[in-house]
Amino acid sequence: MGGIFLQQYPEDLQVCSKSMYEQARDIPCPSNSSYELCSHTCQHTCGADSATCPGRCREGCTCQDGFMLSGDECVPTSHCGCSHHGVYYKEGETFYPTEKEMCQCLSGGTVKCQNTSCPDGRPGKVIDGVFQCPLQVSSTCVATGDHTYVSFDGMAFNITGTCSNILTQTCTGDNATSFTVTIQKEARQKGKVSGIQALSVEVYGVTLTLKQGERADVMVDSISHHLPTILREGQVQVYVHGTGVLLRTDFGLVVHYDLVQHVMVTVPQTYMGRLCGLCGNYNGQRNDDFQLSSGQLAPDATAFGSAWKTTDTPCDDTCPKDECSTCPEEKVAVLQRPNYCGLLTAPEGPFGSCHRMIDPIPYSQSCIHDLCMMGGDTHVLCQNIQSYVTMCQHAGVTVGAWRTPSFCPLTCPANSTYSICTNTCANTCAGNATTCPQTCTEGCQCHQGFVFDGHSCIPEEHCGCFSDEEDYKATCWAWGDPHFRTFNGLDFDFQGTCTYTMAESHGNDPGLVPFRVEAKNDIRGGIQSVSYVSLVNVDVYGQRISFHRNEVGKVRVNGEVTLLPVLLADGKVRVRPSGLRVALETDFGLRVSYDWNWHLLIDLPSSYFRHVRGLCGNFNLKPLNDIPEAG
Repeated sequence: MGGIFLQQYPEDLQVCSKSMYEQARDIPCPSNSSYELCSHTCQHTCGADSATCPGRCREGCTCQDGFMLSGDECVPTSHCGCSHHGVYYKEGETFYPTEKEMCQCLSGGTVKCQNTSCPDGRPGKVIDGVFQCPLQVSSTCVATGDHTYVSFDGMAFNITGTCSNILTQTCTGDNATSFTVTIQKEARQKGKVSGIQALSVEVYGVTLTLKQGERADVMVDSISHHLPTILREGQVQVYVHGTGVLLRTDFGLVVHYDLVQHVMVTVPQTYMGRLCGLCGNYNGQRNDDFQLSSGQLAPDATAFGSAWKTTDTPCDDTCPKDECSTCPEEKVAVLQRPNYCGLLTAPEGPFGSCHRMIDPIPYSQSCIHDLCMMGGDTHVLCQNIQSYVTMCQHAGVTVGAWRTPSFCPLTCPANSTYSICTNTCANTCAGNATTCPQTCTEGCQCHQGFVFDGHSCIPEEHCGCFSDEEDYKATCWAWGDPHFRTFNGLDFDFQGTCTYTMAESHGNDPGLVPFRVEAKNDIRGGIQSVSYVSLVNVDVYGQRISFHRNEVGKVRVNGEVTLLPVLLADGKVRVRPSGLRVALETDFGLRVSYDWNWHLLIDLPSSYFRHVRGLCGNFNLKPLNDIPEAG
């Protein structure tokens, strides 16, 4: 009876001796604490307001000097956690205040939050403090490699044509948001595979186009926008994700393009039975995926592909036999080995955990076909494996390490490191403006203190402004019989035939890298009043990089002719071909491109606001102030 009395009324027994009470009751205490009969625990608790603590003591465990109670453990005072909206979280703890927000408690009591959602764009739920996505309520269609497609309903088939095709579009007249996804295949060359040259998405009255190899920009109705790009107050978002680019909408459409050969289109379940195109009708049945716009079924894959091509440009519905010959059985046997495409299907390999979720057979067959056509090109092998990895990680599957320094190494830009599971979207100049996918992807992760600006990893303080539309960067250009547009948008003509300063850094800001861009105009056709840009000089990081008219594929570095691409200043300056142009990019956001003829473009991040001068103006957003200065 005495034991029960002691347990029920400890506050009335504070007069009892401590030794008697400890004999009656043995209370275990966490590390770095000890039992006290009269303890003021509240005043030694992380996140507690001592002014609101009760005055009377209680029996309990008291943290030792220099330690505070954090949840259920005593930690050094410097490792106390964070209070967020009245709730305490331990240091390093990840928590979800809402169904669309993920936060982390950092050292020093700082809370960092970002938007989060499930892979299909829908909100998840927080159950017992853990963010969970609902059961699969979406489906994904794939176009990959030279000729392989997998429909929303899971049917794999091959189309060898090189046309522009409608992958999927809404086909019913109900109130579902309409969209169209189109891909443009590359023209086929003998001994080459046909990759995906461009991807277009029509939605909300705009057309967004991503082009092969162009990782930093998206065309919005034929106007180039830097990534990330956000349209219609977040209804459409486009940003770099891993090694590719992700486009997502507020109604659940998600499109991923690796900018080479692999496109994934994910749609929510609400679109079941409402779609048509190469991705099928998404009705849960595979046997009717070859449906034509008339409702009839195509007799084979070739006829099906031909029915869904656009009429933009002439193309081939099939591949000539001399260009797409069948792979000999002996070659197939070799390419099926684990050191080639067989790595995809190896049960104990790095992707074995994914086989139950994503059938590896279509990807293995695509890999064998492409590798056979390309004579065993290792780059093609790596690209095919990467396509399967992308699918697995999109489905939330953890894959094993597969790249090594000697097998498919992924080269990362300065200030970043390869990671098999990273979320590049969460660490960009856009901050929390984008809705990042919950799943990770392999890619290059910026080092501590650096963020991704669409081109490379730069110090966070060098980020430009981010508006509703895009990461703000100003553009100046000169073209033709020199027509100029300044950073502030002033248009003017100037026919001088000297070398002029287009833009140079100006001012005393120590955080800005000095640079200078010059352009030389020459007379053409013997007409004194007509001149064109024939030479571009860029001075940066102690190097002079020059582009000369008609020196296609070449650049001069400090006067020496060099073939592209070129890396300078320990990777801080990159010069590479970009379509029919040459592009110079720096680690601080300066981009200069020239078409080796007459068209010059200069992009500058907003960190240089009011810190430049030259024919491109002073970048203060006041066009009337742009009176060209002599250079």
